[in-house]
Amino acid sequence: MQKVNITDKRHKKKRRQVGVRLKANERVLRPMRIKKNTSLQYGQSINKAVIETKRKVMQQYSDLGLIQFEQILNQVYDDLNVWDNAELAANDMVYNTNIEHKNAFYKAAQDAVGFNFRKFINEEGLDEIMGVAINENVLAISDLETSSQRRIAELVNRALILQTGKTVSLEQELLRAFDIDKRKAKFIARDQTQRFSSSLNKFRQEKAGVKKYMWITSKDSRVRPSHQANSRKIFSWDTEPAITGHPGNDYNCRCTGSAILEII
Repeated sequence: MQKVNITDKRHKKKRRQVGVRLKANERVLRPMRIKKNTSLQYGQSINKAVIETKRKVMQQYSDLGLIQFEQILNQVYDDLNVWDNAELAANDMVYNTNIEHKNAFYKAAQDAVGFNFRKFINEEGLDEIMGVAINENVLAISDLETSSQRRIAELVNRALILQTGKTVSLEQELLRAFDIDKRKAKFIARDQTQRFSSSLNKFRQEKAGVKKYMWITSKDSRVRPSHQANSRKIFSWDTEPAITGHPGNDYNCRCTGSAILEII
């Protein structure tokens, strides 16, 4: 871990924040928030795969008898290439989120201490973190495709077993299944973007020699009670909070850890 010796050039900057006791030589960086547009674009890319899958599956369902439809369902999914495009979007999300976080982090640090120490930080290990994030996203997208196919197959197989045939009820169930996929696509994009941003936050803070952070919530009614209990408390990167883990570790967590810089 590399530590940067920082001399404060903004001695008049406010040192205290409400409800927090900081040492005289400590500064809290503003929270790192990735723009919503990043996860929205990513979610749209995954959702395109869901929409195209729905279109092709429902077209075959409309054109074929139920037995024939069941027989070619696997082939319909195998022939789709839109899921490959969604996985490529995962690469774009990781790359864009890293650039956005990098610029925001060093800009916030410069604003806090008065100079840019970006050139002093060795970001060795970043490629590994990005690789892990890409793999996790590709796996999540692959699981979504697999679960979509399994859900459709189960509905069709049940209709064949019960010998109910192609009914209005079955068609509605198929459409509802794709609605579930759309919600999952949105969740994956939001959750994975936030998780990766949190990983970058921890990585860059530790590379800069930051040992402590302040827990910052998204300050709305959706914050979980256990996360709200951590609000504006100071934690160490070396020790995860027992219930919640570090900010962003929990599913769909929108909290962040604001770095506490020690001014030397």
